[in-house]
Amino acid sequence: GVTGSYAAGVLTISGTPTASGTFNYTVTTTGGCAPAATATGTITVTPLPIITLTSAAGTTAQTVCQNVGITGITYSITNATGATVAGLPAGVTGSYAAGVLTISGTPTASGTFNYTVTTTGGCAPAATATGTITVNPSMMPVTGFSYSTPVCINAGINPTPTGVVGFTTGGIYSSTAGLTINGVTGEITLSTSSAGTYTVTYFYPSTVCGPAGNSTFDITISPLPSVVLTSVAASDNQTVCVNSVLTNISYVIGGGATGATVVGLPAGVTGS
Repeated sequence: GVTGSYAAGVLTISGTPTASGTFNYTVTTTGGCAPAATATGTITVTPLPIITLTSAAGTTAQTVCQNVGITGITYSITNATGATVAGLPAGVTGSYAAGVLTISGTPTASGTFNYTVTTTGGCAPAATATGTITVNPSMMPVTGFSYSTPVCINAGINPTPTGVVGFTTGGIYSSTAGLTINGVTGEITLSTSSAGTYTVTYFYPSTVCGPAGNSTFDITISPLPSVVLTSVAASDNQTVCVNSVLTNISYVIGGGATGATVVGLPAGVTGS
């Protein structure tokens, strides 16, 4: 890449070296009397910086959990006096010593971090190497939830769960037979459910960075009120004389009712 050319009494050495090393050159005249004249010089060509991965393959593209140490990443730095690294997650650092750049530490922040190693010193341009550290968040799932309860079976709006502060979505709702529940949203379909008290379970599965978790909540679906005659047949439709005692009329109050009243009775007759 470097040549010498002669013109009009001038020898010019010029060009761009494409190989590194120490080159001792000699200029020698041609023609004229003997002996020929000579001149010498030296051109030292320094090689460009080089970065070489020396840790295991795949360490430059690793996925770890938050607050768990990464596998160390090392690079051999040649033809440079140092190296720096940018783009690492908090808690992970790069250090240079004796021709080796080491990336190590425990990430305290989650996310995807694309880092770049750049040589310092030596010839330009600097050498670079890149990698990616993906940090998944470490978490304990928050699974507490509740419903408004009790709820009437003929309510116009289906019950839906309310999660506690920080609730972790993505789990599954379930319950026992008789309650129609959406496993993803936790919505209860009243029109196809039966009255009763049910335990609803919310389960969040374990991940590579966190354990499983679950919580339960009891919800009561109240039936429609009912009034059933329990005294003798036709006692609810009787004819008596004034000042004569009528046959007692009894009803069982069921369903979701908590009491009952009666209106339209003649004077002297009461309901309790």
